[in-house]
Parts: sequence; C-alpha cells; structure tokens
Amino acid sequence: MGDAAMKADQALPAEIADAMETAGFSPKLATLMSIIKEFGKAKAEVKASSANVATAEPMWPLKGLLPLHVDYQKALRAIKSGQLDAVKLDGGGRWFCTERAMGDWLSKTGQAKR
Repeated sequence: MGDAAMKADQALPAEIADAMETAGFSPKLATLMSIIKEFGKAKAEVKASSANVATAEPMWPLKGLLPLHVDYQKALRAIKSGQLDAVKLDGGGRWFCTERAMGDWLSKTGQAKR
C-alpha cells in the first residue's frame, strides 16, 4: 500500500467519527480529507464572490442623478433602447442607475455640460 492509502486507512478519534456519522458522513479519514478539501474550495469561492460585491458600484434613483437640463422621459427612452444602463431595484416603478453609467450616457449623447 502507498503512503496515501495507509493514511486513509487510519482510524479517526471516536468523537470525530461520531460527529461525522451524526452529520451523515462516513467516519473515514478519506471522507474527512475530502470534506476539508471541499471546504477550502468553497471558502475561496466565497472570498472571490465577496470581492466582486465589494467592488460593486452603488446605485442611485435615476431622477436624483439626472442633471436639471435633461428630461426624465428622455432618460427613460434611453433605458428602453439600451443606451442607458439602469434597473428597477425595488420591484416597483423607480429606476436606479450608477453615477458611472449616467456619466457615460451623458457624455455619449453630448449632454454632459451645458
């Protein structure tokens, strides 16, 4: 038997074996090693996804981001045509947009400054 096979055949302490059986796992060292490996992968995935959330931009109500010289209805038409990136977050009627998306749209349409 190789070293890995010998290690996998080792008996676990009774309290660990009992806890594994209670949780529905086979009380074997190989099973415990698999659980540890999968936990490491899951932890890395959570860390990666939380990094994405941390870099997400805040969204603000569309009306609050629009400059006074830009008509709200014009912004709604831009959303419907896909020119302005905005979403309805509250499941209702209010549109939300990031400052970056608003700035990009205003620049592309020549409405940034008046």
